[in-house]
Amino acid sequence: MDQGIINYIKSCRELGQSDKDIKSFLMKTQHNKTDIAEAFGLIDNISSSKDAAPLVPPPPQPTDHHSATKAKNNKLETSQKENKKDPAAIASFALGLFSILIHSTIVFPLGATVLGIWGIARTKAKGSGRWMAIIGLILGAVYLIGGGHK
Repeated sequence: MDQGIINYIKSCRELGQSDKDIKSFLMKTQHNKTDIAEAFGLIDNISSSKDAAPLVPPPPQPTDHHSATKAKNNKLETSQKENKKDPAAIASFALGLFSILIHSTIVFPLGATVLGIWGIARTKAKGSGRWMAIIGLILGAVYLIGGGHK
């Protein structure tokens, strides 16, 4: 007879759980049906005495830490991919700012415009730097059309 089953049944009864729920749990945890029946029979036939085995709380339920860690890592990788900015969009934004700030030759505004168009085409996802490509395109185009270059 498995003393662990007996202790488990006693502690669950003290917590107010029904025999049906206790049996159901023990069956789900792969305990033998006859062992469960014998344990209930022994408990019901034993009068309360000081020699009875001490109560032991039910064992903790196993958790699948590997699955939880894997899901967390997948979520982190996805969020990192979403936050990655497109290099063409970044370059377009930088060249657009440089063309305005340093009154550049035609190279910076033209580069900002071309890279802005390319960056917009490459960035469809939210958080990918699309706004930088749009601003770079606007700054480069305005500077080119406005004749601000030397």
